Amino acid sequence: MLLLDAVTRSRRVTPDRAPAWAAAIACALLALAGCADGPAPVTPRPPASPAGPTASAEATAAPPSIDATLPVSSSVPGESAAPTTLACRGTDVAFRAAALGSLPELLPLSPEGRALAAYAGTDAGRELGLPRDGWFRVSAAPTGITFIAPSGGGWAFATIGKQADGAWDLDEGGPCELAARTPASLGFAPWRLEPAGRPAADSTRLSISAREEACADGRAPGGRLLAPVVDETATTVTVTLLVVRLPSADCPGNPRFPVEVALSRPVGSRALLDGSSYPAARRE
Repeated sequence: MLLLDAVTRSRRVTPDRAPAWAAAIACALLALAGCADGPAPVTPRPPASPAGPTASAEATAAPPSIDATLPVSSSVPGESAAPTTLACRGTDVAFRAAALGSLPELLPLSPEGRALAAYAGTDAGRELGLPRDGWFRVSAAPTGITFIAPSGGGWAFATIGKQADGAWDLDEGGPCELAARTPASLGFAPWRLEPAGRPAADSTRLSISAREEACADGRAPGGRLLAPVVDETATTVTVTLLVVRLPSADCPGNPRFPVEVALSRPVGSRALLDGSSYPAARRE
């Protein structure tokens, strides 16, 4: 069983702290339920990106580049590496992570902001989980403005469009499962500690169990699994698993599969985080 040691750096954030610093891959997707345990541990395939782990000579076709949207190495000890692009899963909403590093929008100062505040105050807006304030303007076009806001422990998005009569109104909106943006050919595999839970403080490896979230014909990814992205700081260890998606697959439910991940130093008391979404989910 190979130990995987692609090491970068990260810092944990929460939705209420995102306005101060949009750093690190984060938040958790719930794994699909009711699937059987997987086979023996697999040997993940390294990505081809020069900024990522070393590419495998065994690969029959070069896997897609991570495209600089995931954390890259930091040369400053303890410094956080931030994804450059975030996205709401299952939507076309994608934006530069730096947009969450500014102050929230003062909605009354613009016509589109006033339209968003008005809609958020309606029964329909509340059903969509749209908060009245805390919105960040993350993208803009002549015909529509997209906003993101923390909401109920997660995130919400709203796109306000300019209508034919010149008025601004909601085009689409609702919950946003925020994650670092990946190429369309890559997906995440959320994980949990297996089999005995948290490792001993002097351990330099993690035994984890993951499940691919995209449709995969009910099979473990095998060689489609890329080398883990491991972000280590003095207080956190963030592990992100990426899988090359199958171009066409059914969704009978994917099995869990084990992965061994090497750390650069003993885990100690550091928090263990799953970087499959934003902000990262604690795994203990």
